Amino acid sequence: MSPDRTGRRAIFASVAALCLLFAVMAAVTLVLRGSLRAQILGRDAAILASVAVYEAERTEALELKYTGSSSGAADRVLAALLDVSRLDGVVALRVFDEEGAFMDAVPANFVRGGIEQSDLAILRNLRPVSRFHPKARLDTFLVSNAQTATEAVPLLEVMVPVYTRGDRRLLGIGQFLLDGAPTAQAFAELDKNLLRQAGAAFAAAMLLGGGLIGWSLWKLRSESRRLRLRTWELVRANRELALRSRVSAIGAVTANLLHGLKNPLAALSLFVEERRRSAGVDGDDAGEASAAIRRMGRMIEESVSILAQEEGGERFDYTLSEVAAVVKDRTKTRAAERGVALVEAPCPQASLDNRCGNLLTLAAVNLVTNAVEASPSGSSVRVFWEADVAAGRGTFRVEDSGSGLPEAMRADPFRPVKSTKEGGSGVGLAIAAQLAGQMGGEIRLDSTGETGTVFSIRFPIRA
Repeated sequence: MSPDRTGRRAIFASVAALCLLFAVMAAVTLVLRGSLRAQILGRDAAILASVAVYEAERTEALELKYTGSSSGAADRVLAALLDVSRLDGVVALRVFDEEGAFMDAVPANFVRGGIEQSDLAILRNLRPVSRFHPKARLDTFLVSNAQTATEAVPLLEVMVPVYTRGDRRLLGIGQFLLDGAPTAQAFAELDKNLLRQAGAAFAAAMLLGGGLIGWSLWKLRSESRRLRLRTWELVRANRELALRSRVSAIGAVTANLLHGLKNPLAALSLFVEERRRSAGVDGDDAGEASAAIRRMGRMIEESVSILAQEEGGERFDYTLSEVAAVVKDRTKTRAAERGVALVEAPCPQASLDNRCGNLLTLAAVNLVTNAVEASPSGSSVRVFWEADVAAGRGTFRVEDSGSGLPEAMRADPFRPVKSTKEGGSGVGLAIAAQLAGQMGGEIRLDSTGETGTVFSIRFPIRA
């Protein structure tokens, strides 16, 4: 699975977790809201029920005191509930007997009716019943011709059982309609507090969860970058191994080829000289042929010498000026053929061992030759040699006058590619990079564009 896809899944999981948290907190808040509202209604109903029981007992006590006997249950219930109806906030009262049958109402225009069986079962267990009507129409409960009777107002409906604590027998039922404004205000205050607390809890959870998610995403992104970097390094390492294997194979083939060419080339040289003396071959042509044979022989000897030194040979020093002279000598002919001027800055005083010098020569010749072939006729190629003796580092830089590297090569110019030059192998820059690495240096592409390309080699020098 790719790191980007993993990151997207992590973000999706985080958002889903926050949504689930919000849903859970909302559900818990709603359940708590319902429970607290029921407690508020139950509190008001319990208070009213206690007052009704008290008034019923007080009425019975007064009757016994002044008359010596108690009146019927219906009269006692009606008297007790009428006393309760004088409390502030009571709008209307209906009185029912212990079976739930209508007995009386205050005011008289209170709509007659009965009690639901489910409510009656609760009341028979001597427990009150309460309901809040946030938008009740008065004409639902009161018979009235007034215009205000159709207005929606908050009402609290409370049904209380009337009994005495002595025998706890249901004597009757009172149904009160109370002003619901205080209850509505209490509900509004409750909702406000719950919303504030739930919001604070969710914000805290968001901050904590968001912090953890942000830290997790940061860690995931960091690991993703590290994974991409390691993958890239592994690709580069594999490519370098493959290139080294390829270069090693080329080196083995080259060594075999050079060994095989030495004797035929010597015989060819003797043949040309003999033909020139015996057959009178034209001097210029023979001279050019002899010079070409000598150059090839010298290149073979130098290559064989470098291969021998790589396998362990004697060590001595070259001056940087000697290396620069060899590079110029090997590239001037190609520059003349292309009509390109080689411009070389003065070379500083420095020295390096023969192994480094030979490898630097091969890499520098490769870069200068490429620069010459990339530059148009009539232009110039500039060569610079620099030395920082204190740091033990030298720099070779070549600047051509071409139109820049192809776009496909600019990201990684030292990767083997299919050559666009006739007879090219596509591994010249890669081999130059390998040579620079073999001598403990590095090769760089400093710049490339329409005005030319600049390559440089950093290499070790002696103090």
